[in-house]
Amino acid sequence: MRPLYKYMVALIASLFIWECGLYSQIYVKIADESVRPLAMLKSKTRSSFIRIMTKNDYFNRLLTLYKISKYEQAYPSAKSDWLRDIYVLEGNDEIYDALVNRFSREFSLVEKTDVQPMEIGDSIQRYIPNDKKFSGQSNLDLVRAPEAWSLLGNLPHTPIAVTDTHFEESHLDLQGQFINVVKTNYEDENSFHGTAVSGVLGEKTDNNEGYASISFGAPIYASTKWGVDNEVLRIAQLGYRVINCSWLNRCTYSVVQDSLYSEIKNKWNAVVVFGAGNSTSHCGSLKAKVYPSSYNSVLSVTSVGHIYEVGTTSAYGTINWKDCHESTIGDVTSAHHHNSAVDICAPGYNVPTTLLNSQYGGAWGTSFAAPQVASALSLIFTINPCLTADEAIDVLLSTADSSIYNIEANKEYIGQLGKGRLDVYSAVKKAIETATLILSSPETFQLNEEVESPYAIYVKAPFIVKAGSAVTFKTRTDFVIDSEFCVEKGGELRIDVSPDNVIVCH
Repeated sequence: MRPLYKYMVALIASLFIWECGLYSQIYVKIADESVRPLAMLKSKTRSSFIRIMTKNDYFNRLLTLYKISKYEQAYPSAKSDWLRDIYVLEGNDEIYDALVNRFSREFSLVEKTDVQPMEIGDSIQRYIPNDKKFSGQSNLDLVRAPEAWSLLGNLPHTPIAVTDTHFEESHLDLQGQFINVVKTNYEDENSFHGTAVSGVLGEKTDNNEGYASISFGAPIYASTKWGVDNEVLRIAQLGYRVINCSWLNRCTYSVVQDSLYSEIKNKWNAVVVFGAGNSTSHCGSLKAKVYPSSYNSVLSVTSVGHIYEVGTTSAYGTINWKDCHESTIGDVTSAHHHNSAVDICAPGYNVPTTLLNSQYGGAWGTSFAAPQVASALSLIFTINPCLTADEAIDVLLSTADSSIYNIEANKEYIGQLGKGRLDVYSAVKKAIETATLILSSPETFQLNEEVESPYAIYVKAPFIVKAGSAVTFKTRTDFVIDSEFCVEKGGELRIDVSPDNVIVCH
């Protein structure tokens, strides 16, 4: 089960308000028992409002006049007598002045609250899944996946496509994860590669088994026709936005192949992710550009470490330092490919994942760094499916952690590890910014209108819904009004918040 997001819905669907006014929330401390609330009754004439009764008739008239919708203890479970005697009122903004000027004897304290909608990034939380081996996934901690998961809500997963050697569909942590597996004569049933890549891409998460995946268990469309460019094109034409290809098929540039991958990105709106290469056996040098990885229209991913802090000497020596490109520090031959065509890096040494026969273990290679990037792209598109391929790439690369270049052990690789190390939390946060509509200018709705946003809508400026018109605010996680608003008699305001909402992309 994916982590639940706390929806903040400020209005109920089809709320009608007959008169305009500014909403306010006020704390009061009662000094005269006559103004303590006794009962709350539904208004017989205006169903949107509550009638609150006290022993003070004059105060009752004020409560009705200012449309008080709440008058109750603010902290009924507090241990302090003083706090238990604090009440909260909600109603039109003018109530504050009335309380201060006309009821100073009845209330010893009158204080406005400062209610503001939650801003993205106000606090960073971690979602910890119940997967049994999650504590051993230091790669996910390094790229801040648990922090990203806390922002996801129950939004439907964006699937990931992959072409690779063989996929063990019966693996405990992959059962039910495959949308489809296209079997071809390219399949090598003895190869662990495709199963290991799939685990990194979309291993079941929060299922009390094995490991977690950055995508939190995105569905996978798989094909064993690997190394074939036309198969990548076919998958993009099916509509898959993220395609992982942990293979290479050329050591020299091809204008035809370059044009093909350019079409996949620009015409079919898909992001294709490749590993940058692992050793001198890949095109003769660790600095060699391998293809299709090195074309501008795809993402090329190389490796960094993720297990030990920089400077640590383990029982195995100086290995797998966090954010360092060399697997064994000081041994340039232990690194994976690095060159000017690399776009980003991710953990690529001893990456925890699924292996054959329902086993688990570590995998080495940019083949396993690349699917972490693809998995992050799935989250980006999950947050904002309206992003183009170029926009999603920009979100990913612009949020990469470039501080890796400040590490002494990486000084030989400046400019050859891409924009930096994958930062899933920062990428998801930026995707949320692209998918959140903030209405900050006054608006008058005079026709039937639908205002949509893929993630959230925050209204921070006054608006009016005119008589005879209707406005629907439609989003998928969060809707908050923090302003003056007015729905005239005969007007209608609808709030539609659901993770399953289909948002029309313009």
